[in-house]
Amino acid sequence: MSLVLDPVVRARGVAVAALCRVTVVPVARNSGVSVWADKRPLALLLRSDGATRCVMPDGAPMPEAEVERLCPGVLVRFAGMCDTADHP
Repeated sequence: MSLVLDPVVRARGVAVAALCRVTVVPVARNSGVSVWADKRPLALLLRSDGATRCVMPDGAPMPEAEVERLCPGVLVRFAGMCDTADHP
């Protein structure tokens, strides 16, 4: 299992990215090898007017401390992605 921060998407002046848990499991069988994979959002990070807020996938607020516990440094990284990304 690993955590990934998806690319930033912009809409109506808001930058959004998902923090996701990704799991990839190789399965070996007599007939060969297969892979099982799963990607699930843990949090949505939203940034507008220089402020970041976090919500759970169902839209409920999520404390920034909880997001940082899941993935230390992700909020600073997200802000940097938003502030330096080329956008129209």
